[in-house]
Amino acid sequence: MIRKANVWTKPKKMSWDTVNVTKLAEIPLVFVLGMFLSTGEIFGRCMPFGVAWVAATNSGLLGFSSLLGSVFGYLFLGANGIGIHYAGASVLTYAVGFAFREFQITKHKLFMPISAAVFSAIGNVVYLSQNVFYEANVIFHTTEIVIIAVTAYLLAPLFTKEGVLYDAKQSSMASLILGATILLALVRVEFWVDVSLGRSLAIFCLLLYAGRGGAVGLLAGCLIGIMMDITSGRGPYYTMVFSICAGVSGLFSRYSRIVFTVSYVVLNAVVILWTWESGMRVGLLYETFIASILYYMLPKAWEEKLYSLFKFEKTNQVKWDVAKERVLKHVKQTSQAFGDLYDTLKQTLSKERDNTENPMEIFVRMEERIARRFPDTKQFFQDELEDNRRVYNDALKGMMERGRAVPDDFSVRFRSRCMHFSELIAITNEELLAFLQRRQYQSKLKENRMTLCKQYAQFDQILMQTATELGAEFTPDYRRQNRLQEFLQEKNIKGKASVYYDEVGHLQVEMPKHHTLHMEREVQKLEENLKLQLKEPIETNKSLLFSQEERFSVTAGIYAKSKDGNDVNGDAGTWFRRDDGLVCIVLCDGMGSGKNARAESALAAGLLEKFLKAGMAPKWALSTVNSALVIKSEQTGACTTVDLLTVDLYTGICHIYKFGASPTYIRKGGAVSVVKGSVIPAGLISAEEVEAEASQVKLQHGDWLVIASDGIEGDNSHNIIHDLLSKQQGTSPGELAKHVLEETRKEVGAMDDATVIAVRLKEKGK
Repeated sequence: MIRKANVWTKPKKMSWDTVNVTKLAEIPLVFVLGMFLSTGEIFGRCMPFGVAWVAATNSGLLGFSSLLGSVFGYLFLGANGIGIHYAGASVLTYAVGFAFREFQITKHKLFMPISAAVFSAIGNVVYLSQNVFYEANVIFHTTEIVIIAVTAYLLAPLFTKEGVLYDAKQSSMASLILGATILLALVRVEFWVDVSLGRSLAIFCLLLYAGRGGAVGLLAGCLIGIMMDITSGRGPYYTMVFSICAGVSGLFSRYSRIVFTVSYVVLNAVVILWTWESGMRVGLLYETFIASILYYMLPKAWEEKLYSLFKFEKTNQVKWDVAKERVLKHVKQTSQAFGDLYDTLKQTLSKERDNTENPMEIFVRMEERIARRFPDTKQFFQDELEDNRRVYNDALKGMMERGRAVPDDFSVRFRSRCMHFSELIAITNEELLAFLQRRQYQSKLKENRMTLCKQYAQFDQILMQTATELGAEFTPDYRRQNRLQEFLQEKNIKGKASVYYDEVGHLQVEMPKHHTLHMEREVQKLEENLKLQLKEPIETNKSLLFSQEERFSVTAGIYAKSKDGNDVNGDAGTWFRRDDGLVCIVLCDGMGSGKNARAESALAAGLLEKFLKAGMAPKWALSTVNSALVIKSEQTGACTTVDLLTVDLYTGICHIYKFGASPTYIRKGGAVSVVKGSVIPAGLISAEEVEAEASQVKLQHGDWLVIASDGIEGDNSHNIIHDLLSKQQGTSPGELAKHVLEETRKEVGAMDDATVIAVRLKEKGK
């Protein structure tokens, strides 16, 4: 029978718009940033940052907002009318991300940056073809394509997989890149002639780093100088000025702030005077003066906060330790070894020839035995050697088809000349039986070898899946992580906490273990703090691991009846939910009915449940169970049908696997469809030759599924189930399962065990 897993439930008090308000509040910010970044100009003719911003925000609501901002900036704020092809590249980048958002490839961190670079390259080719060709243009626009891809890649960590902005304080590299691109965009904003807001802010940032002393200021001077040089489109003037000023003035950072600030201003003036012949840039003097005043007036506490925005620190996100690295290496090596072993054995076994023994050996052995028992027949076999071979060859076909020899298989002349013909027939049948047994043994031996070989391949796949899970990169959610840390501090709970997305994109919350976190009211406060609904936690010795609650829930009902005269139903099944949000429903129907059938079906269902609970992929779990049943069936001759239904409660995606099972009925909306299988039951053919059939369907709120054993199948069963399912108005799967079984049995009777399982998908909150 189906066993229902325990589900942790509690009242929910969160409003539907808790997270949406956060997203809506960030839409204008993303729009404005896109508008400003699109105006950032480098090399005097390239504007890459708006396209990169669109690629970084991806295809969600914030992505559309960034697209509008970038297109607006390119079309109405761009210089020299060069923004049209950048606007086109932005639109195409967003369109590709949106069109393919359901595909796994779009989740790869390189997909959007590469898409943006490709469309920008196409736009550059069109733009360059309409202008006079210069080698410099090709170099600049090629560099621009690289900048677009790199900038999009580095900005992407600012956004969670839900499309919400991270806390910029924690996303050090991404926030640094964002700040740099904003500065580049603000370079074009001038207070008056040659005095730029962007350069003034850049010098202010340089003072923050140079004030730390050492190589930090020198490195910052080089980087900020390069940024200003590429916006000016001239030589490395600013790189030289900023590097010298930051490096030398950093020596005075050990003294008071006024000493350091004055030293920077004086050095800046001296360096500018050195470049008098190349053109006096008075604007830089004013910009330095403005930045130095802002820096000097900046409170010390604010200086620390601003510096920490772009300070690279180790965070408490999930990281590998040495032991895990070693385990990962060993798992991969073991997986490779099993894979190589499988390839070697398969290549060797494929060269084996089936049934290599010649059937004529039956008569050779027969003659030897007859001659030993009756010496007077030896002369007959020697004198009539060629004729006897023709007689044997003619008799062989009928013998092999029939499985035994009869007198009519041999010619009249042979029968009349053979002195001990009745004994010859008896010994021939004995040798024929031995030959057939040897042939069956060799066939089974090869089949078992191939089954064992297939198991090595399955070990390879299982270990590789384990290695993939061990090596998966977890994406931290810094916004929620900061909120969680503050929540723990308020509760006086010591220790670090992590909030991250696992390898399949599910949000995980890891925190120190504390007795108050088991209280329902505290869990609700935690949910409100994180703006996230959580499942029951998994406990370890020192920590608690909460998982994001699934979007859907599944209710299932079962109704079963035995064959008339039997007390035991031969069908068996189970229902459980894995930690990764996958609900598995198994129904097996053993051959025949009663206790023996029950034993076979319960064995298959139990094995499948253990493998699936261990995290094995359904495909490999079914293949492994089938291989085990094939070996067992050699002794018992039994087999069983297998119906496996899996539902991802996060996405609603349902997979249906069948080994000789009856059709599955699906109602989506008002339409009813049928999924049938043609593969024979499990245990008859090895996994090397057959695999379970698989079908996929995307379920929504209110959809129904019905799976059943073959005890309800009849000439009109399909129409009965179709009508009952299409007319179903209630919400009880148990009632539907009962109606289906009772109505179909009115037609087919109780000639076999019958089980019906009805499943309904419900979206939480509806």
